[in-house]
Amino acid sequence: MALILLYVDDLLTIGNNDEIIQECISKLKETFEMINLGLLHYYLRMQMYQYKDCSYLSQSKYISYILQKFGMEECKYAMIPVSPGITISLSSNSVS
Repeated sequence: MALILLYVDDLLTIGNNDEIIQECISKLKETFEMINLGLLHYYLRMQMYQYKDCSYLSQSKYISYILQKFGMEECKYAMIPVSPGITISLSSNSVS
């Protein structure tokens, strides 16, 4: 299996068979001008860490950027975004 992820001009090919992935890339190169940038490190604001047996995705760099943009680098974090038991209603301006 091979998957092709396309966002504007960024193309990512992944799969479980290197031969199929290379065949897809070759077919695409016949029609489109492409540059192979090698192993994935950063795609759509996600960092990719690749190891022998596994891969990890992280958005820590993007989160740091957003916190810096809004001057919140020193803010306190929470394990969950909203305290349990809080109810938010669309029909009211209050939070209970």
